[in-house]
Amino acid sequence: MRWLSKFHLSVTERKGFIVLLTVLFGLVAYRIFIIFWPAQEAVQQSALLQEIELWREEQRIAMLVPKAFDPNTIADSVIQNFKIPKYAKENWIKFRSRGRKFESKADLLAIYGMDSTWFTVNYDSILLISETPRYADAGKTQKFNFDPNTATQAELVLLGIPEYLAERILKYRQAGGTFKEPEDVQSIYNFPEALYDELRPYIRIKPQADVSKGEEKQKERTIEIINLNKCDSLQLLTLPSIGPTFAGRILKYRKKLGGFFKAEQLLEVYGFDQERLANVSAYLVISGADIQKLAVNKATFKELLAHPYFNYEQVKVLVNYREKIGPIKNISNLSQLEHFSAKDVERLAPYLSVD
Repeated sequence: MRWLSKFHLSVTERKGFIVLLTVLFGLVAYRIFIIFWPAQEAVQQSALLQEIELWREEQRIAMLVPKAFDPNTIADSVIQNFKIPKYAKENWIKFRSRGRKFESKADLLAIYGMDSTWFTVNYDSILLISETPRYADAGKTQKFNFDPNTATQAELVLLGIPEYLAERILKYRQAGGTFKEPEDVQSIYNFPEALYDELRPYIRIKPQADVSKGEEKQKERTIEIINLNKCDSLQLLTLPSIGPTFAGRILKYRKKLGGFFKAEQLLEVYGFDQERLANVSAYLVISGADIQKLAVNKATFKELLAHPYFNYEQVKVLVNYREKIGPIKNISNLSQLEHFSAKDVERLAPYLSVD
């Protein structure tokens, strides 16, 4: 550093100046480092937290039970399918085999090994008949044959049906709903499986008045044509072979799908068979314009996984591709990704957009 000689500094002063300059450069470099490093670290932490949250949501969905149940009466085989530790299932079954009963929902947590997260997730589906309010006292209930389409609220309560469920049945009938088969009673929200099993032998649904074949054909011709992607439960109930149970299942599956693009998709609804499809297909219209599409390049991991036609591995591959390679430019390109067959892509195509 010959330029320092112009300042007429001694050797010691020159060395001191060089050391000071080195320290200053070091401080500037450190300042630049701490400005940019936290931002990168924050991004990494954010991505990690997002992955953890997605994993938790997947676990929560896997834990959900399909319908309400009474822990005192639910079948052992059903308990074995619950997403709880094996020894918790065994202890639950042993608890009941000794003649003991759960007096409240919280008693389930006393089972050794019970998963508290599973209990919290399914709290609303746990329904003890002993906890439900009634008009009549337990000792005053009676069992007799009844038609859920005509029974009064007092009769329903006398049978042992909780007050709030009796009110739901009446509201359902007032809205135009009818019970065509005994199992349709279970379509009433939160109707306990054990209570249904208890009442099933007494359900007597009166058949509709007999009509001549000519009148029946005329009736069939007057059935209203409905839009499968826009209809409500009451419209579905006007179709032959469709009761409250199937009407509810169809609407629930339609919501998950985003809509139907062909009538054959009804066969994917639990319990729906070819005979029912043949009975209703003539009364259905379906428009692809009514389908709610997923933006394949913007939808979150959770949103994609919620669609019935995606599985976990496919969603993981798709999201990784978006992050590392870039957006999907054409739906047909999905067939080039791992875990996507040509049939998978064909089935998904009506539900995806590249916007």
